[in-house]
Amino acid sequence: MKLPLKAGQTQSGHPFWVSDSNQDKWLAVTHGSFGDHRDFVEVLAPLRERYNFLLWDLPGHGENRTRALRRLPHIADAFREVMDEAAVASAHQLGFSFGGMAAQSFARAYPERTASLIAYACVPITMSPVKGTALLNFIAQTQLALTPWNAFCRAFAGQASVSEPVQQEFASRMRPQRAALRNAIYEAMIFGASKEPGFRYRLPVAQIKGACDDRFPGAKPQMDAWSATLPSDLVVEIAGAGHLAHFEQPEAFTNALSTLLARLERA
Repeated sequence: MKLPLKAGQTQSGHPFWVSDSNQDKWLAVTHGSFGDHRDFVEVLAPLRERYNFLLWDLPGHGENRTRALRRLPHIADAFREVMDEAAVASAHQLGFSFGGMAAQSFARAYPERTASLIAYACVPITMSPVKGTALLNFIAQTQLALTPWNAFCRAFAGQASVSEPVQQEFASRMRPQRAALRNAIYEAMIFGASKEPGFRYRLPVAQIKGACDDRFPGAKPQMDAWSATLPSDLVVEIAGAGHLAHFEQPEAFTNALSTLLARLERA
């Protein structure tokens, strides 16, 4: 099933795409590191009879040629521009991995424009920031500087997926994205975290995660801790999937998303 999309762009240069589903409800999607808006087109298509879709490319990714932003609140402001230009007053916000952190930041800054938040395979920014950030930043920057790019892509994809074909596909998607990673992703992830660990969203929140998403050190315990604070019917764990459930188990991912959206609308 195809998902026809119409392209647009903000005055600041952020590209976005909207579906022509002619529905009243909107689902906005923010992709993860190394990705772009195309990553979710196939898994969203079965839901086109229920929702309009708003997708975009993060700064420095895909077709977005604007300078990569280094702070989550700045990315949230950029997405507000996208929603303004697309004339979307409010939307369910689905964010994947780093995009999930950006979606959280948006939901915090603009709750009136967030019908609900669906955090997919991402850690909560409302927990205490990671300790040793200077060291982690050094390691991240050194790794990017010293590791041959193709090898880094293969290694990262190997961490992200439990499926070898998906690893190969994801590594091929990563290769054109090198420029986006100079500083922005690591610095935003490390320094962009909230300093209010007790923060509570005043809107419905759900979570999707892969049952085998345990290859990134420290991430799974934080995701599981977040799960424990949410209603059990708003947490879906997808069997047989690692960090890339929308590639590894696309039908299960679409079903999970559909189920959660229905429950969130009743919340």
